Amino acid sequence: MQRKLIIILSLIIILLTQSCKTSGCGDDSIDSVFLCEFQDYKFSFIFIDKSSGENLLANNNIKEEDIKITNLKNNETLFFFIENNRTTLIDNITEPEKQTLNYSIEISGKKTFNLTSDIENKIGECCNTVTIKNITVLNSDFEKTENNTYTIFIE
Repeated sequence: MQRKLIIILSLIIILLTQSCKTSGCGDDSIDSVFLCEFQDYKFSFIFIDKSSGENLLANNNIKEEDIKITNLKNNETLFFFIENNRTTLIDNITEPEKQTLNYSIEISGKKTFNLTSDIENKIGECCNTVTIKNITVLNSDFEKTENNTYTIFIE
């Protein structure tokens, strides 16, 4: 009786673990599927006082309600969040084509800079991918510090 129970439990475990492999696209772990399905792109901004070198978010000279990010293509105000004294913009590309992003960033009602970029959303067999190229920051001094993170110098 115990032997039959062990065999049945073993078969159930084998069937359950094999049924998770559904797409045939390599790694089908839950993390891989999640990352594959939600291909967003993001830009992060660190706002630095040009004369003092201070991070304006860290010293509370700029607060979340002072920042407005607008997609100039459709005048939509975009979602962003502040974490680790940087502002991060996340947007979702749904159009399977090349396009140009054009964002305006205002701080305290004053247009501070524009960000433009060429993007391409490629629909693949397993995952969609977003390629970001030709990123330009206009109307402000800046440094690119790491992947899509920009230090913006504000006067």
